[in-house]
Amino acid sequence: MPTTFSRRAFLRRTVAAFTAGTLSGLAPAAPAWPRRAITLVVPWPAGGDTDFHARVLAARLGARLGQNIVVENHPGENGVYRVAKSKPDGYTLLFAGSSLMVDRFVFSEHPPRYHPLRDFVFVSVVLENRGVLLAHASLGVANFDELLVRARDTRKPPLAFSGSGFGEEFAMEHLARHHRIYLVKELLPGARSVLEGLRAGRTQIGVLNFFLAAGESDLVPLLVMGTDRLPEIPDVPTTHEHGLKGIDLQHWEGVFAPALTPADVVDRLSEAIGEVIADEEYRRLVNKNGNRAIFQPDKAAAMRLGKAIEARQRYIKSPRR
Repeated sequence: MPTTFSRRAFLRRTVAAFTAGTLSGLAPAAPAWPRRAITLVVPWPAGGDTDFHARVLAARLGARLGQNIVVENHPGENGVYRVAKSKPDGYTLLFAGSSLMVDRFVFSEHPPRYHPLRDFVFVSVVLENRGVLLAHASLGVANFDELLVRARDTRKPPLAFSGSGFGEEFAMEHLARHHRIYLVKELLPGARSVLEGLRAGRTQIGVLNFFLAAGESDLVPLLVMGTDRLPEIPDVPTTHEHGLKGIDLQHWEGVFAPALTPADVVDRLSEAIGEVIADEEYRRLVNKNGNRAIFQPDKAAAMRLGKAIEARQRYIKSPRR
């Protein structure tokens, strides 16, 4: 009897252990990432347009991932460099756009300390913002074709254009070269300065984000930078329609992670961002004043970044006409 009891007890213990092990194997495992709060660095001051979009995304992305995402503002190159040198574990991310990751990198006289392609993994493009070419009403042009006629009139002084950064300068020089017109360049410190210069008549034409230009009755929209017309000004054509094809002139914002961030972390981030952007409420918050929510996952985003950098580098090296 003792022997029989012992065997039965042994079998019961064995079956119980096997059952417990099987059930524990079926239970969902805790995610390897994220297990704590994530920092999203914004290389612009708090309160601006980029900062707003970063915070809207962070709140909804954090809810998807089950962790808080803390937005930190570190304006300029230092903010980008901080993320580039962070530990590649998915807990420090960057919210940056084409102005810093493309135009500043290519056109700056003193190249930044980061390399957009080597120091980062591009997780996703999240939105685009179209710039608009504007003319002061006193110039007397109603559309881009009339601007070309005025710019080619050698009896009058050349037109002065203004922009707040390398991207606007690149777009205008590309337009001028393509249409064989001469423009006098005046780079101004910030978009507000461009707007004030146009209002005061110090410059006749300029490029601004649509949200700044909206409601300015003395400014006439002539072109939308990019491929798609803006629903707010559907009668205004695009640079694509006027011959600038195959070159990305749209400003975009996206999420970056340090190079060597694990692929499964990047995939999870990209998937969650796609879910956020598909949400109707999120799109309602973003899709106004020239902004458009758009999801381009890591591989497509990296290809877009590489092509934009290559196109600008090729432009710099090409002979002037």
